[in-house]
Amino acid sequence: MNNRRKLVIALGVGAFTVPFGLRAQPRAGGGKRVRVCLFSQTTQAKFHAYETAFVDTMREQGWIEDRDVVYDRVYANDEEKRLPSLAAELVSRGPDLIFAPTTVEAVPVFAQTRTIPIVFSFIIVLCY
Repeated sequence: MNNRRKLVIALGVGAFTVPFGLRAQPRAGGGKRVRVCLFSQTTQAKFHAYETAFVDTMREQGWIEDRDVVYDRVYANDEEKRLPSLAAELVSRGPDLIFAPTTVEAVPVFAQTRTIPIVFSFIIVLCY
């Protein structure tokens, strides 16, 4: 097996195993609700199960929607060319954190900000 294939397999396995051991930090206090942007290249319907899992896991860790955290949801509706403009728009809203599930969403966000934390869970490796 060549090194490239081993890398892709390792990244794939890591993407499915690492998130299960992660835990959200406890609420710092002060009463301020944290603003988290959920950014998806797809539609709301297609992203629903993944989004629900994210929000449910946050709730299990004590981050309750509309009490501790406000979610700002942005969908590109399967129009990848819209990602850069949507990324610029969501960064201008000033979220505390951006959740971009894959590198497809994370790269345009990273091009717009170096100060807002960006969390992503899957690495997509393109081999030409």
